[in-house]
Amino acid sequence: RTANGGVISGEAANSGSVAVTADGGNAYGIDAKNGSEVKAANIGSVTVSSTASAVGVNAANSSAAISGMKDLSVSADKTAYGVEAYDNASVSGDLGGLTVKANDEATGVTASGGATVKLTLDGNMSVTGTNYALGADVYGGSNAALVLNGGADINSATGTAVGADTSNSSLKLAMNGDLNVSGDHAWGIEAYDSASVDVSGLKNLTVTGSAVGFIAESSDLKATLAGDVTINSTSRGAYGLQATASSVDVSGVRNMTVTAASGDANGLLAVDSRVTADLGSLSVISPVGEAYGVFISSDKTSAVNVANGLTVKGVKGGSGIEAAGEAHKITVGGLTDVNIAANGTNAIAAADGSSIALNGGASLDVTGTGDVSGIKANGGNVTVSGDKAVVKASTTGAGAKAYALNNIGSGDITINTGDAGVELTAKAASGDA
Repeated sequence: RTANGGVISGEAANSGSVAVTADGGNAYGIDAKNGSEVKAANIGSVTVSSTASAVGVNAANSSAAISGMKDLSVSADKTAYGVEAYDNASVSGDLGGLTVKANDEATGVTASGGATVKLTLDGNMSVTGTNYALGADVYGGSNAALVLNGGADINSATGTAVGADTSNSSLKLAMNGDLNVSGDHAWGIEAYDSASVDVSGLKNLTVTGSAVGFIAESSDLKATLAGDVTINSTSRGAYGLQATASSVDVSGVRNMTVTAASGDANGLLAVDSRVTADLGSLSVISPVGEAYGVFISSDKTSAVNVANGLTVKGVKGGSGIEAAGEAHKITVGGLTDVNIAANGTNAIAAADGSSIALNGGASLDVTGTGDVSGIKANGGNVTVSGDKAVVKASTTGAGAKAYALNNIGSGDITINTGDAGVELTAKAASGDA
């Protein structure tokens, strides 16, 4: 079927596949508007294309119910949407795979203006936009419940790519596959402005670009995985998890790897937030900038468990673990390996009742230009167990001090490795050590 800027709407049942093409105008595969109700059953595959904008399933102040649709493919020179619901509309049903491509902006599923979307995809989701690519975009007081029984690939050649973006709305995303996001700016899962996001069943999350895995601002975010999180920043900085004034719960991560090729690298960064994280291992590396493994500054209690090892390496500064503001609890089961050069301050620091337990031993080496501490306790507690505690601290600054162990106030630093495994070194250019 061909339409010049037209629409195909109404009720379709057992009608085979549908193809809609618009040359110069917008194209709609299934269109519900003006308070209408559209039902589409067993229509096979739907293909929608336009030299302007294209939408596979569109609902405005109406409802659209689809069932038995095999695959939905949408392409446009400008903007393309797989499923779009807005103005208190609702879209529900199931389909096979979803493919969306646009030379400008492409979105898989979007709900806005109080809309509701309940959708199951039995196949994969693929979204490609030259300037912008979004897997799911939920905002404006809307609700979306998505089931992805396959994986999702979200790609933008020169712009921004986001796996799922939620603002002032609710998103429940159940997956049984991997989520891959790549772009100049790339984010995995986002929650903003009092959003509620719940992700389950995600296997592996890979984000490439100026990359962030999970980001929450004034929102609630929960993610349950059964695989790895790989954050590879090819430009600017990289974050595994970034939380501001939020509540975040991430579990089931086997290995989280955060690498910044041309900026700073941050593993878990929480400010004024409560974070609960359960990781197998955490590796944070910047060969050109600063690196921070776990950094928590909040009056809301957080708990981070890294069952195996923690590795943090930054050539221009950073820290391994810093916790302050409340009685946070951070535990590392394997070796804690921290190497911070140039502008470091602390390899490990606990304040304000926080507790840091390095149960698999520690190899800490920090260099800075000001006062430097290998392990610092300022009203907090740090315990090192296992077979070794190698702590090195050095400073090149005039009059600056270096401490292998720096215990301030009521805090405690405890080494339980035995004398044979302890090596403490402090060097200062002209100050005390």
